[in-house]
Amino acid sequence: MLESAKVSKKVKPDPFSVEPQDNQKQNEEDEEEYSWIAENIIVKIKDESLPKYFNQKAKVIRVVEPFLAELEVLNNKTKLQMDQQLLETVIPVRFFINLY
Repeated sequence: MLESAKVSKKVKPDPFSVEPQDNQKQNEEDEEEYSWIAENIIVKIKDESLPKYFNQKAKVIRVVEPFLAELEVLNNKTKLQMDQQLLETVIPVRFFINLY
């Protein structure tokens, strides 16, 4: 019977490969530096600490700071101020209909 010998090879790291963790850090930094909030767009509230408003749609009334928006919730007209990290953009259905 033949026994297989374990041979350990030292693999040199590829200098051109990107580690997923480094890439993820870079993406998070890019998101923090880029403000996408604009007046009159529709957003979805993704803040789970506010269960009353979680997944509710709102309209951006005013941009207070580059990353802070004043919102009006669409179904009950409540006004809120939220950071863009707690929001998600909503693409209108008519946009997809016009594509076809």
